[in-house]
Amino acid sequence: MSSTSIETNANEVDTLKIEYSDTILVGKKLFPITPDSNKLKDILNENILLVFESGNYYYIFHNKIKKLDFLSSKYWEQLMPKYVNFKIEDGLLSYSRFSKVSYHDPFLTAFYNSEDSIIIQGYDLNREYLLSQNEFSVSYFSTSDTLFKLNNNISVGKSLEDVLLELQTPNFLKPKTEFNLVLMEATTQIDNAWYNNYPENYSDYSVTVILSIRNNKLIRIQYLDLEYIDYIFKQKSISTSDVHYH
Repeated sequence: MSSTSIETNANEVDTLKIEYSDTILVGKKLFPITPDSNKLKDILNENILLVFESGNYYYIFHNKIKKLDFLSSKYWEQLMPKYVNFKIEDGLLSYSRFSKVSYHDPFLTAFYNSEDSIIIQGYDLNREYLLSQNEFSVSYFSTSDTLFKLNNNISVGKSLEDVLLELQTPNFLKPKTEFNLVLMEATTQIDNAWYNNYPENYSDYSVTVILSIRNNKLIRIQYLDLEYIDYIFKQKSISTSDVHYH
């Protein structure tokens, strides 16, 4: 891995070279803004090692040693049974809020409703199975449903200010009507990231959580397993068909 400094030209446009997806992001490094190597070492104790803006995406790379539960695939696997088993009471009837869709694929099962979509790998998820299991292997999950919470204090409908405060993220963001926050651990996929000389602070891979913001409100939460990270670096919208046919 290269450990060269992020290059800045006269127009203050930075480049991040992403080996994973053979992609180059052009944008602006918002944090850290100092090239002083001594000050950069101080940042290794911070929650966030790098914030980068490109188009309508803000990439926020968290320090590996500052654990965030939702940047672990295990967190999402344990969350799914509770969420999938949520039932709606309508008079004497009780029914699941999801429609199950089988792709006739031994590795993929999907649940949908008008707002949410979940793709779970490797199981025949009949009702009896759901009630007896605590974990799933989840490759994709998205929701704009207010029921869902990233943690106890971050849920769909929360203000951007509250989300940033909960994430302990300084507000480097420029005013925009609509944009995405991409949350990851600092990762070796960024070839020229300054933190690559400090391996205890970054991962070899990272899951991705995308928080979609509109009019300063959190309107959608998405989780992508690491194999779909290239969609985010290429700034493509994710759909369940993309995940299935990847």
